[in-house]
Amino acid sequence: MPAPAPIVTAPLPEQGSNILSGKAPVTAPGSDTRGQGSGTAAAGNGSGEGGDTPLRLIEGAIRDADYPRAAARVGASGTVYLRFIVDVRGRVTDCTVTRSSGHAALDNATCRLIRKRFAISRARTRRGAPMPTS
Repeated sequence: MPAPAPIVTAPLPEQGSNILSGKAPVTAPGSDTRGQGSGTAAAGNGSGEGGDTPLRLIEGAIRDADYPRAAARVGASGTVYLRFIVDVRGRVTDCTVTRSSGHAALDNATCRLIRKRFAISRARTRRGAPMPTS
């Protein structure tokens, strides 16, 4: 008997320390310390002046207890794709859902918690000045 097809879901967010943790195989617009363009977390077609400072999470987490109760009651789960802006202080100032999980409660809670809790290493230009990035 053939094995059943895997069900791909991410009901509980996790945190990784690798620069590519959480990367997705989808193309999306964005910019980082090396410029602007379109691509995945691993590769892109962008160009521009910037530094070589990769972003990394300094503090902040989304925990199991943060899962919206209404979503848990109905068994809602999914993967949400986001684009967020990190300002020169390393704080998330804007968060936009680029692909919904299919559940507004999950999408909204994820962005709200990222804006509220996350501190990210500041991106820097080649000259060392802090710069906003997404």
